[in-house]
Amino acid sequence: MERVSETEPRSDRPGQVTVACVMVMAGSVFVVLMVWDRITALQSLATRESLNGFLADASLGDGVTLAGLITAVRVLSLVAAVCATAMGILGAEALKGNRTGRLVMTVLAAPLLLCALATDAMLSSGLGVLAAGIGAAVATLWFGPGRHFFDGVPRPAGPPTDPGPARRTPATDRPPLGQAPPANPGWPPQPGPQGGVPLGWVPPPTSAYDVHGRGPSPAGRRPLALTWACVVTWAFCSVTLLLVTGSIAVLAADSATVLTRMHEQNPQLAERGISDHDLLVIGYTMCAVVLAWALVAIAVAVVLYRRRRWAWYALLVSSIGVAGLSMVAVLGSLVLLVPLAAAVATIVCLIRPEVKAWVFSV
Repeated sequence: MERVSETEPRSDRPGQVTVACVMVMAGSVFVVLMVWDRITALQSLATRESLNGFLADASLGDGVTLAGLITAVRVLSLVAAVCATAMGILGAEALKGNRTGRLVMTVLAAPLLLCALATDAMLSSGLGVLAAGIGAAVATLWFGPGRHFFDGVPRPAGPPTDPGPARRTPATDRPPLGQAPPANPGWPPQPGPQGGVPLGWVPPPTSAYDVHGRGPSPAGRRPLALTWACVVTWAFCSVTLLLVTGSIAVLAADSATVLTRMHEQNPQLAERGISDHDLLVIGYTMCAVVLAWALVAIAVAVVLYRRRRWAWYALLVSSIGVAGLSMVAVLGSLVLLVPLAAAVATIVCLIRPEVKAWVFSV
């Protein structure tokens, strides 16, 4: 039997993709930590003095107050934290060559940069520079070896090796004069003596794309991890619906007591120009948003359970949003560790290989 020389297996992912994705994931962690620190320091004297200086220097009109600036910084920071959290999770998917992960990271890089620059204009902290670095790392995934990696183009092979002595074709295997050789010599195989091992059989040529596309197809049975992701979503969204509905009922029945407790917890509400009517409007609006979010998440989990590809993306984005908001707000109340743990568990279940193979095999 003759020796067949084979090239050594090597990773298809170029170093440019690895470095860029690691930069995105590490930078996202720093963004979340910086946003956390910024939100906790919004009520400090230094922050208020900085915002007052910005309010005095900028021409924002008479309707803009210090309380409005603090609210704007908080909202922009939360949006930046959510985008950074999503990009950090999608960076791990981009390491595997997920083109959707690269596309979503590119889309999220724009609001992350805009929110970071807007908050840096009011409170200088270097968040904009970090967001710009993350955006530059994402941009490198669209050029050079990174673009070829996500497009599935194989990396160029190394220097050619010596194939060894040429194999001589016996005269009996040569095609008759004037007849073209077959496309794959030795195929179909000729049975050996007494129906044994075929003689002179040569396996059909394969390429990297053929090898990648082969293998056992995903089983039709629903993965257990996907079932757990849907069950966790249904359970926690149902609890959220009950809690928020109860809060709306209490707020409607005895709003005076609720407002009194809010003023006791934060005596500076009146100084910021926030009236009781504004507090009620904010409370009802937040309850309505949470109710709608929970209902949509329940419906999306039902659709995903029935094996719809778009529902996988929707539930993943929803879980990332919950995780980002809970991560930023957990300092104010440790109770938010519960939805944070549920969101992280759902994300981990959704990105498992067997779940993606089952969902995307439709």
